[in-house]
Amino acid sequence: MPPEAVLVLGSNIAPQRHLPAALGEVLRWGRVAAVSMVYETPPAGGAVGPAFLNAALRLTTRHTPDALRTAARDLEARLGRVRTGDPNAARPMDVDVLLYRPEPTAPVQVVNPREWRYAHAVLPAAEVAPAWRIEGRTLAWWAGQHAAAARAFHPRAEVWAALMARLLSHP
Repeated sequence: MPPEAVLVLGSNIAPQRHLPAALGEVLRWGRVAAVSMVYETPPAGGAVGPAFLNAALRLTTRHTPDALRTAARDLEARLGRVRTGDPNAARPMDVDVLLYRPEPTAPVQVVNPREWRYAHAVLPAAEVAPAWRIEGRTLAWWAGQHAAAARAFHPRAEVWAALMARLLSHP
């Protein structure tokens, strides 16, 4: 079985347009096995600005974590992201390679330790890979550690439906 990765997509500039566009590009990197609900979340780190829409994807891929990170950065740039010194700045697209599992019995690698701290990444990731284990605990357990933060999240089913339509229209 090929490797799998969990990607976290986020946007707070025209997210209803950028999230489906990003998914369309990610489909070139492998097969999307699962898509989380899309959540409206406050900006991370106490940043001021519009709310983000965040979702996670589980992707079966032949790419390495480094190749996925490079592809993610290229995709962000094509969708208009300009990186600044502020890691919590508003952005049209953010694609983070959060987790990677080279084979079903291999340990899961936390590819992006910075993003791993945030509820907006861990909760959707737990929806697409709940049984994956990090440090001996399942992603579902880790998501439970962010229960307080999750109370500020709002499901956006209409955006999730747009992602699913994009996924289902892919040949």
